[in-house]
Amino acid sequence: MGGQGSLAISVETHPAEFARTLEQDRLVYRVFRSRQRWVFVTDFLPQPAAEAASRFLHRVVLPEMLLEHIDIRYEDVDPGDRLVVWKRGTSLLEQPSLARATAVQLQTHLVEHGSLSIAGWMRFRGERFFRALLAELARTGFQQLWLERALRQFLGALQAGTGDRPEVLTLCGSGDDLEIRTGDGRPAFREFLEGHLDPRLKLGREDLAVGLLRALAPRRVIVRDAGPELVAKLREAGINVEKAGGNEGDEP
Repeated sequence: MGGQGSLAISVETHPAEFARTLEQDRLVYRVFRSRQRWVFVTDFLPQPAAEAASRFLHRVVLPEMLLEHIDIRYEDVDPGDRLVVWKRGTSLLEQPSLARATAVQLQTHLVEHGSLSIAGWMRFRGERFFRALLAELARTGFQQLWLERALRQFLGALQAGTGDRPEVLTLCGSGDDLEIRTGDGRPAFREFLEGHLDPRLKLGREDLAVGLLRALAPRRVIVRDAGPELVAKLREAGINVEKAGGNEGDEP
């Protein structure tokens, strides 16, 4: 058991943020600078000190770890989408129930040892759990973002079916490489074609594209570098297609 005199909590980064966190709880502290860390010494108050350390983790340390994970794991994703998912994830990290659970573990450590290294505790106790949590936050965050976008695209397709039809859409490629492009060449309905509406249905890109084009009912559908099976699916669905170079394997 640690003594009843004081507690020492050390941080390797963001000492100003940790100081502000202690001050929010009106904890009086002294701070000492060593070569690699800052040591904050308070009275022996394990519960408020643990709660402050937990908020510091969830508001400062974990958001940085989440940003690092997103930038590395999803480096090919649009930066704007990465930022949206990061902001949503950080708000979830600040959920009181999650922070309280961390505080309980930190309080136990403080009572037993009288000191706490944030970096050391993370390295030997918390990092494995938190990295798994952050990975899941990122995965579900992107899934939700793409699902929302796919739903908007699907609803837009339904509305288009009852209003003005798009003039021209181009279908490029086949299978997993299939894309739909607008008349001016911009990719469209990307999230919808990824199958984010409901992965359990296990529909392929071609199935989704055919259903979408039926709903949109464009005046012209141009196929480029599409295989004969896709052309046949389009025709079976009553969609007239036009050839635009490449090798469709079938003359529309």
